[in-house]
Amino acid sequence: MRILVTSDLHLSDRIWRHRAIEGDSYHSWHQIVDLAISERVHAVILAGDVLDKQQNLSAPVQHLLEGITQLSKEGIRVLYNQGQHEFQAQPWISAGPDTQWLQLLDYVTPKGWVISGCDYQNADNLQTFLKSFRAKAADILVCHQVWKDFMGEVGKPQGEFADIPENVKLLITGDYHEHICQQFGKLTVLSPGSTHMRSISEPADCFVFLVELGARKDKPKIKSLELATRRRIWLLTKNFKSEAELNNRVKIELESAREYAEARNLPEQLRMPLLQLVHHTDENELVTRFQVKWDSAAHLFFKQATNRTTEEESVVDYLDASDRVNMLNCLEQFVDPQTKPLSHSLALTLLQSPDVEEALYRWIKEQTAS
Repeated sequence: MRILVTSDLHLSDRIWRHRAIEGDSYHSWHQIVDLAISERVHAVILAGDVLDKQQNLSAPVQHLLEGITQLSKEGIRVLYNQGQHEFQAQPWISAGPDTQWLQLLDYVTPKGWVISGCDYQNADNLQTFLKSFRAKAADILVCHQVWKDFMGEVGKPQGEFADIPENVKLLITGDYHEHICQQFGKLTVLSPGSTHMRSISEPADCFVFLVELGARKDKPKIKSLELATRRRIWLLTKNFKSEAELNNRVKIELESAREYAEARNLPEQLRMPLLQLVHHTDENELVTRFQVKWDSAAHLFFKQATNRTTEEESVVDYLDASDRVNMLNCLEQFVDPQTKPLSHSLALTLLQSPDVEEALYRWIKEQTAS
């Protein structure tokens, strides 16, 4: 059985609210549909954050259902769970034909592989699921979580791979926007990554996984398939001896991006690359000239250099360094989880969700049921 595995489509009209960067998520999604058909897969797994919001305009839902309908016509089933971005009591995706919500029902392949999963969970609920009969009977788990093994303590992870039941051979997890296939003991972990850049710090090269399942005793065969995506250029002023040398490098990078776009037949609206210039605080005049010169050739981003290490910088950029994340990282300094467990649970739930009202509603339901 052949399965195409992806996550974090974040279907939406725009990535950045105040920039005309449009069409990326839709183009990647329709490529995924075409790949699934051309590779003759039996199913597609969507591991959460399929939509970018809980309340959507018509376009994201329309693109989603068009793709699912196209897959259904080819006899391809869609298995899915929800991430924190689109979390709803009744998911939009369930309106499409031949879809199966892994939160409610496991999927069993013709050769007996059991695929189970859950929607995004807080730490306590994730542990409850991982100790459940469903998780302990599964060969493949599909989740959408922040894992300590990927993020360390940043972002308040809900679990770690050591929590996964021993019987599970393959963990498919959304949320982390990097494409990773990694072995942790006997467990193989697949993080499909985002299907397009959601931040200037994310990789421009995006992929999906093609997984081939044979007999249950055999190890799955896993291959990465590349998506054609918008290009990104990242330059540091400190790497150039002069402004002329910097501008010459920009010309080379823009030409490379143009050649890529033509070779991959990118839609016109995806052909303008992202260009980030990392500069020092005393280079404001250079930044102004740079902006005037290249504003019509690329979507420009500027950032002042810091003293952080590359690893620290990537983690901060991944989380977008927002006030929400800063508060999340220091939450326990203000609300003691031992003496005020309910207050801590509520604050953590609200800070981890992109939709505060939905998170509050879900938290109240959980507390009422417990």
